[in-house]
Amino acid sequence: AACCAGGAQAPSRTYARFVRSYFQCEVRREGEPVAWFGVDANDCGYGECDLYNVDGIAYESVILHGLAILHRPNGGELKNNSIHLGFSRDGFHIARPTQPRTPFIATPKGVANSRGKRLRISNLQLAQGSPIISGDKLLFYFGYGGKEEAPHGHSIDDGPVRSHYFEATGLATLRRDGFASFSPHTGAVKGQLTTRTLVFGGGWLFVNVVLHPNGRLVVEVLDGSGKGSGSSGSGGSALPLCGYDWDSAGHVVGPVDSIRLKVPLWRNGAAIAALAGRRVRLRFHLVSGTLYSFWVSHTQNGSSGGYLGGGAFGSRSIVDE
Repeated sequence: AACCAGGAQAPSRTYARFVRSYFQCEVRREGEPVAWFGVDANDCGYGECDLYNVDGIAYESVILHGLAILHRPNGGELKNNSIHLGFSRDGFHIARPTQPRTPFIATPKGVANSRGKRLRISNLQLAQGSPIISGDKLLFYFGYGGKEEAPHGHSIDDGPVRSHYFEATGLATLRRDGFASFSPHTGAVKGQLTTRTLVFGGGWLFVNVVLHPNGRLVVEVLDGSGKGSGSSGSGGSALPLCGYDWDSAGHVVGPVDSIRLKVPLWRNGAAIAALAGRRVRLRFHLVSGTLYSFWVSHTQNGSSGGYLGGGAFGSRSIVDE
């Protein structure tokens, strides 16, 4: 038996195995909670990481989610967190890219301070309110911490009192609407993208696009009722609407680098405003370039009417107007 303070004898303890079992319905019953969000096989195969934090902010027509994912091996102050992004339209069903899934902001390696000491950077977490719009850039502020590493690669002062631990604020920038893009396949010069069925109320089509000197962008408008497109509704075999085909379209020719470019009218003055309220699809033909986003604006200056995330410099509104 162990001795307690003052010499008293502690009572002996006997340990025994204890097993508890339970039964679970195969089908979730009404009113029971549902699994919301977590890591999956594309993150780490489930076993080497976990979800640490979820945020969300309205950006354009979606909710942009900042996700902190904790990886092995570090915990405590030196959490091995990286920043990922997700998107949803309801704040619940969060979509993320499949493989290869990489962090939006990863923990940097090989960083040194002003004294030339190597640093172990850790615990990256996106600041709520990111991104902030500055001209053609998105600003993502994030917090992080770190410690100096000893010459043998171990962090100095690994005890409970971390006198050498520091915290700081970082800034990452991204092209506006630059979360995803469409380009021709590697080795190909030309690519084609057909949207899902759309219904809009604006009158001017805008794109966020980069075209190289030999680049070209042409937009056709297809019927959105599914006629001639098969059951998939992809529009792959649908014909363009009369007056909105390749031959009638106004071609955008490179070099161009614009986050807000108005697509020219089709010939004979055909405007996309005439199709407002109608079910249509858009087919983009892209040569030597990159398409980031498109929208139909109610104004000729290209305002989208979407949310501005954490705000925009020079704007007093929370929406693009």
